[in-house]
Amino acid sequence: GGFLVESTGETLDTFKHLTKSQIACTRGSKTVYGIYGGSDEEGNDTVLSIGTGFMWVKNTGENLEAGDLLMSSDTCGMAEVQKKHYPWWSFLLTFFEYKSDEVSNITAAKVMEPIVWNGEEFKKVAVIYLGG
Repeated sequence: GGFLVESTGETLDTFKHLTKSQIACTRGSKTVYGIYGGSDEEGNDTVLSIGTGFMWVKNTGENLEAGDLLMSSDTCGMAEVQKKHYPWWSFLLTFFEYKSDEVSNITAAKVMEPIVWNGEEFKKVAVIYLGG
């Protein structure tokens, strides 16, 4: 468990599940809504959207602080630090990214422990789920 999921946009006609889900593979997806929690006896996916738990997080080169926000990454099922884009109107017309402290439609979770990366590509991190 601990893999980030997003809605496919396809609705279901059941009381248990409103939408079909898939493992999130898009950076900053607006349709993320929780963590894959397994399947029930009928084969339906369980998605954990609110509360506390763990989530796989991708190393993007900067350490995490408690309170940092997470969004989906381009690595399937993995989250990364949520970034905000600020245009830099120089002659290069490049874009810079900064940590975002604003919960938005791409926010998946809030980090609950400091993480110092020591060469790992991914870590399972304690979070508060903010999807959905």
